[in-house]
Amino acid sequence: DNGLAFVASNNKVYFYNNREAKALGTSTEQITSLAITSDGKSIITGNEKGEVIFWNTTTGEQKVFTKDNNAISAIRISHNGKWMAIGNHGGKLKLYDLNKGTDKPINLFGHNREITDIAFSNDDAQMASASRDKTVR
Repeated sequence: DNGLAFVASNNKVYFYNNREAKALGTSTEQITSLAITSDGKSIITGNEKGEVIFWNTTTGEQKVFTKDNNAISAIRISHNGKWMAIGNHGGKLKLYDLNKGTDKPINLFGHNREITDIAFSNDDAQMASASRDKTVR
């Protein structure tokens, strides 16, 4: 088990490693989505300003990965840790190859309202997204 990530109402990011809850820091922006990498080494937050930030679960160091022009509404990491999918309030869905270490996404289209959830199949061969436009793609 790699731990649990959570955010308090004051935008403080915590990591719980089955022994203790550790405060990693406080976001200056309202956090709107949250994910944790499969290895438990990073927590990823999205905020209302459109920033996607990686938090180191050991040091609490924050690194802005990318900035979107809409608030981030959903983040999901694939089971194998290779892919990160990000949805925003404008209905845009972006897929990042984390193994490449670049912020250049694959843009996916099909929604015209806020992305509400993203899921990967168990083998990571497929991904689905849900939206306030009442579609699943």
